[in-house]
Amino acid sequence: MLTRIILFPCIFASTLDEQVIILLLRDILKSGIILTDNQGEVLRSIRAKIDRWNPKFKPKAKAILEELEKRHRFVEILPDQQLFQVCSNQVEKKCLKIFTSKEFYKVLVRNSQCINNTLAINRVTFIGYYAISSLVDKLEKSDLTLNKYNEDQFKQEILIPLFRDAKHIKMYDRWIGRSASQGTTNHQTTLKWLLEVFREVATIRSDTVVEAYCGIRPRRDDKIPLPKAVAALRKFEAEIQVLFPYLNFKLFIKKEIKDNELPHDRYIITNQTAIYIGRGFDLFVDANESYPRRIRDVQIGYCSNPAEVQNHYKDRRLRDL
Repeated sequence: MLTRIILFPCIFASTLDEQVIILLLRDILKSGIILTDNQGEVLRSIRAKIDRWNPKFKPKAKAILEELEKRHRFVEILPDQQLFQVCSNQVEKKCLKIFTSKEFYKVLVRNSQCINNTLAINRVTFIGYYAISSLVDKLEKSDLTLNKYNEDQFKQEILIPLFRDAKHIKMYDRWIGRSASQGTTNHQTTLKWLLEVFREVATIRSDTVVEAYCGIRPRRDDKIPLPKAVAALRKFEAEIQVLFPYLNFKLFIKKEIKDNELPHDRYIITNQTAIYIGRGFDLFVDANESYPRRIRDVQIGYCSNPAEVQNHYKDRRLRDL
């Protein structure tokens, strides 16, 4: 869901494109990641060029950069990764270092002098054509409905962009708990799969946080009594902790009450962005079918108010189980 982007500092040099660049930064704030060098030269060069802008536009651009930083949207290239410089312009030459890997990302440049011959042409977008580029369509797309997907497609198009640069993930689905009351375990296969992808693509640190939140509202038609349902969920939590010992996984179970139920939609919230999933984490048509498994029809979009979602689960009226 997040698109990796490399911004050549030279696109900020012109005083004729301030409005286009501000729109670009807003789009990146919505659904983009900016790759930078680990020495901070790229960002320093960008900020120095914005300082020379018309005072009318400069504050807005700086405010968006601050918000991007707040949302952890600047991802530094690690020192042990192979790097190369690509800009022939002397002012820019020391500023930009980019991945030589085959991972897909978009490069924004001002002119053809900035393009190294080793860059695939479909990765390059010229700032002058940004408004009609495929990149703007990708960044502005707010939601999508998945039909006839399988787990490989879902992994490549949704999970890897979402997890790759994240430091923590928090998953919210009240039906994880409610399904335990009905004696079903369909969500477990999907949750294990999500964590497998996160472990595979993310850089796991000692402070990495992986959490799942759910709710149980006791009803007369429950097939499993509340104590046994909670015990089943705790058994599942322990199983996850054994399978993924370095993820510090925790499961939080909230007891819902009649006048204060948890949100219906399901959410994945990282330190960079948040998405909602219109179906629970029981995404597979049949969890036992052969690989690659098919994904149920589901709508996915960006969540604009993750704090509100989290506050529902922090409500003091909802007792922890």
